[in-house]
Amino acid sequence: VDPVSNGVASGVKAVHYVVDAAPGSCPGEPAFTGPAGTCDNPRYSDPFTLPVGTHTIRYRAFDNAGNQARIKTVWLTVTADPDLAPPVTRLYINGVLASSGTVEYIQAGSTITLTANDPLVEGAVNSGVALSTYTIAKFISQYWVTVGSGTYSGPIVINGEGRYAFYYRSVDNAGNWEPQRSRARRVDGTPPVTELLVYGSSTTDAQGNIIVSTDHYISFISSDPVSHGVASGLKDALFSLDGGTYTVYGSPFALSVGTHTIHYTAFDNVGNQAPIKTTQLIVGPDLTPPVTRFYVNGVFASSGTVEYIQSGSSLTLVAGDPLVESAMQSGVAFSTYSIEKFISQEWVTVGSGTYSRPIVINGEGRYTFHYRSVDNAGNWEPQK
Repeated sequence: VDPVSNGVASGVKAVHYVVDAAPGSCPGEPAFTGPAGTCDNPRYSDPFTLPVGTHTIRYRAFDNAGNQARIKTVWLTVTADPDLAPPVTRLYINGVLASSGTVEYIQAGSTITLTANDPLVEGAVNSGVALSTYTIAKFISQYWVTVGSGTYSGPIVINGEGRYAFYYRSVDNAGNWEPQRSRARRVDGTPPVTELLVYGSSTTDAQGNIIVSTDHYISFISSDPVSHGVASGLKDALFSLDGGTYTVYGSPFALSVGTHTIHYTAFDNVGNQAPIKTTQLIVGPDLTPPVTRFYVNGVFASSGTVEYIQSGSSLTLVAGDPLVESAMQSGVAFSTYSIEKFISQEWVTVGSGTYSRPIVINGEGRYTFHYRSVDNAGNWEPQK
């Protein structure tokens, strides 16, 4: 094309080109004889083909006034076969990924990235990737529902929990479509739950501190709840004792005497973290024995220091373990009793054992009742 400049254009006279001729290798004026595209005959007249291989074409145009265009160069690779190979697309997850058997989980908020390339096949042209497409389906109410689709242009964020299927493929510039590929993922956005558990009896003071003894053990009960049909599973529970480094919980542990602060949390397999909780504990030994009270369920009378009950009355024991400030209240373990009856000028034991229910006294006579209790820390009450 000869462009019009200031209203003038003399028109294209000729286009000259040479194939695979190095710069400066065509001295002198051409004779315009011999094969086209050579130093002897550079004049372009008709479309032409090139043999298989890599070629360099240098060309320029002349107008009728003798003006010459700047020499341009193009490099071409000629193959024997067309591009018949489709692209290959890969899907990447940018986020925490975990698997359980054949099921794979990702964290809510993860991104999906597609990367495609057009493979180079020896002896064939590589036309390059034209575009990639995707479809996202989510399992809702027993159906797979399309929740997103289109031409891929950048990372896709997956926020909602649930079961997903990702379908994707690419096409090259020669029109070769890749067979559709698919990946299934379950998206977990719910953190685990965790609770502190004391093995053994414990009490709570007015400030909310848990009071335990040195022979009680601390543990954590953690789980990953199912939400929208998905749970990636618990990975670890962690705790920090008295401001120390967080440690992965392994087994129950005891605490030394004193006041302790425990911070604890948990993670699931895709990195969701439970809120950090804090518990204050006061550890002190239980050195106080229980207190047991004796009740008569029946008619009762007294004369001086002598007390009378009706035959058929029942005796009830009620025991409690007193709470002492900053000390453990381990709780009553059990109560024991012994019943003696005055027979033939002797006190004879007619009943004893661990108290479990009211004791009925039917036989007339003189009786003595002995009783006491023990707490879970082994403190025995003096016999009454």
